[in-house]
Amino acid sequence: MITGDIVDSTSIPIEKRAGLLECMSSVLDDIKQSYSVSYDYFRGDSIQIVVDNPSDSLVVSILFRVGLRGKTEKILSVMCDVRLSVGIGMTEFLDGNVNVSDGEAFRLSGRALDQMGKSTFCLSTPWEEINEEFGVSLPFVDDIVSGLTTGQASALYYSLLKNLTKKEIASVMGQTSQNVSRF
Repeated sequence: MITGDIVDSTSIPIEKRAGLLECMSSVLDDIKQSYSVSYDYFRGDSIQIVVDNPSDSLVVSILFRVGLRGKTEKILSVMCDVRLSVGIGMTEFLDGNVNVSDGEAFRLSGRALDQMGKSTFCLSTPWEEINEEFGVSLPFVDDIVSGLTTGQASALYYSLLKNLTKKEIASVMGQTSQNVSRF
C-alpha cells in the first residue's frame, strides 16, 4: 500500500491541476502494464496505490516518483514531486474503491505519511528490524531521486519500467544517445 501527496501542491495554479492529474494517471497507467496496481485520488492532491505484490511496492514507488518528475515539467512547466509512504502489512478489506479499503498496510502507510515531515519517501512495516534497516537506506534513495533533473528522471523511468537501451530511451525522449548518456 502506498499513500502519497503532491509536494507544495497549493503553488500549482488551479488551471494546471487537471494536467497534474493527467500526468499522475499517465504514469500509473504505464506502471499498470508491468505491475498489478490499482489507485484512487483523494483530497485533490493525494493518492492511494494498492500494489498486489508487496515486494513490488518500492519499485512502484520509485517509478511513480521518477515518472512524475520526468513528465510534469514538460506538461505543466514545473517539475512536481510527491511524498510517498509505503505500508507493508495485512489488508483486511479490499474494495474496488481503494479509498474505502482497510487494513494494517493502509494504516501504516497513512500514519507514516502524516508523520514524515519534509522527507519524501518512507516505508513502514509491523517489523521493527525491517523499519530500522529501511530507515537507514531509504533516505539515500530519497536524496538521489530528489536530485534528478527532468531528463535524468525520464531516462531512469524508461530504463526501470521498460528496460530500454540508451538508444531506445533517446528515441522515446527525442534526444540523441549521447545526450541520454550525459543524463
